[in-house]
Amino acid sequence: MTPNEYIETIYHKNKNGLFVVAVRIVKNQEDAEDIVQLAITKALARLHKLDSSSPKWPRGKGWLFKVVINTALSSLRRKPPLPILFDPPDTKRSTIEDMIVEENKVELTQAIRKLTPKLKNAITMYCEQLKDGSRRPPTTEIAERFKISPNNAALRVSRAKKKLGVLLSA
Repeated sequence: MTPNEYIETIYHKNKNGLFVVAVRIVKNQEDAEDIVQLAITKALARLHKLDSSSPKWPRGKGWLFKVVINTALSSLRRKPPLPILFDPPDTKRSTIEDMIVEENKVELTQAIRKLTPKLKNAITMYCEQLKDGSRRPPTTEIAERFKISPNNAALRVSRAKKKLGVLLSA
């Protein structure tokens, strides 16, 4: 069997799976199509260098999936994020959306007030650290501030989140 026939056979049996794997990695159908095509090209180039009796000759479909995965991951590493040159129209909120956001803030503030002081302090400081973009984990700051272990700080934040979830869903 020639390399082209070998790849073609495996591709036709697994093309949907190969595409799904690529989409899951790159989160974009158009890019996934390109990645599968590039992966097939890479696989063909590799097979043309090998003799079919070689121990390095791939057996089964797993290797082709691995080529697709590696191609997708390397495309993500090479692809710089696109700069935002303008505000897309859907990011501008209407007055109604502003009112909903404000109402949600009020509900959240009321729910936070119902927490115990330890949980209230932990979740408030956690949110402030996230908002400020601190490079340190927020729970480290909380642990230092309240002289507790980082695990205990994380536990307090977790409990506060769960309690807020219950309060806001009621």
